[in-house]
Amino acid sequence: MEKELVIFGASGGGVKVAQTLQSFGIDFHCFLDNSPGKWGTVLEDKRIESPDILLHGGYRIIIASEYQAEIEKQLDEMGQLENLLLKEELLLPETDALLPSFQPRHSDWKKEEIPERPERIIIDLMEGVQLGGIETWTYRVTRELKKTGYPVMVYAKETDMQPEDDIADCFQYFDLDYRHFREDVLLLAEALLKELPCKVVINKHTQLLYAAYLVKQFAGDAVKILSIVHNDTVVWYRRHKALADILDTILCVSSRIQKTLTEQYGLSDNKVCYRPSPVYCDEILQRTYTLDRKEPIHLGYAARLTKFQKRADLLIQLIEELEEQNCNYFLSIAGDGPYFGKLQDFIAEKNLGQKVRLLGYLNADSIEKFWKTQDVFVSVSDFEGVGLSMLEAMAQGVVPIETNVAGAEDFIIPNQNGYYVEVGNVQMLADCICRLEKNREKMQDMGMCSHEIIKEKCDPAGYGAFIVK
Repeated sequence: MEKELVIFGASGGGVKVAQTLQSFGIDFHCFLDNSPGKWGTVLEDKRIESPDILLHGGYRIIIASEYQAEIEKQLDEMGQLENLLLKEELLLPETDALLPSFQPRHSDWKKEEIPERPERIIIDLMEGVQLGGIETWTYRVTRELKKTGYPVMVYAKETDMQPEDDIADCFQYFDLDYRHFREDVLLLAEALLKELPCKVVINKHTQLLYAAYLVKQFAGDAVKILSIVHNDTVVWYRRHKALADILDTILCVSSRIQKTLTEQYGLSDNKVCYRPSPVYCDEILQRTYTLDRKEPIHLGYAARLTKFQKRADLLIQLIEELEEQNCNYFLSIAGDGPYFGKLQDFIAEKNLGQKVRLLGYLNADSIEKFWKTQDVFVSVSDFEGVGLSMLEAMAQGVVPIETNVAGAEDFIIPNQNGYYVEVGNVQMLADCICRLEKNREKMQDMGMCSHEIIKEKCDPAGYGAFIVK
């Protein structure tokens, strides 16, 4: 008898997974969640239970939570890790099952009738036009492809936000809903069939991935799938290993991600590659630094103000360490999110308004000007693919001081252009900042070195040709 399926995570991610499965007619027993307050309540017509039920029966488990690594550790301690399942392992066979109904609709279609034209590039933003590194990466790649004459389209879900004006004509919008995931796969497959030959660039494993897989079975090499690994997390490694057979190329945004996929997950060097993200950078850097020790050194932070991943809570500890070490600093925090209010309350409580300011969200033009006024880039993240804000700061000659997340070793040469420390080690971050504050004369050389590294490694020119090849 097949084990019943459960979804671990009773929040937004769990709802998306539940609706996706249900659109294919896949039932599941219940949700699991570590929050006792949710137990016994109902979500998507299913009860939310304690993870302890896993100890009383055999279940297959899909994790639908940002805290994948922590939940995997919990399952391992419970002796349940062998029952872990990826949603991709269920959805691929369901997509295979769509082929018999998809093919008859195109019974007169012949592969040899595919137009002889340049391969079209279709980039995935099916989660919608939003703020974030993936969207910025997409805009820049789209711009470079368009600039060099490659036919490029962005398949996106429409949101209240709009893409940048110069690439708005590249966007094609689809009205998607996880409740209709199966139907949306067929809808997108129909759209892709008209774009052959094409290469589909996948940012997230949404409906477009399965649509490309479906058409690939129908049209063969007239469809290529390139998947981007934007984050250094166990779930993305697991997913790419599970999908390796259907992906033509796996592009990593840091060398650490590439190394992990090939050395720890056994993927082929021929399939996995690394290319630094494109970043705009002036040919000649013109800026000044706060070299007078009577003036505070200018520290800049720019990211979502969340505890998960970005660890905005550690900014409070960092400020306390800088105060303890009597550092002469001024910290500007750009970004918005759930932790904004807590930072605001802390600043007011400690009377730090003359040393710390919260700027909220800054648009692309404002963030460039922001970095030109900062001496030091600060990050306290637990993990990144590569921090795009770090690259943008370095492009403006800012000295990076951050945790040793993926990408740090690709761009930071310790003591030469910046510093990185063990993840979570706030005291050492503060030590590095204070060391630089006391040795201001090093900042200009380090900042200029950072600018040159970005100019050399992240030049957008040629990125379009790299995607096409």
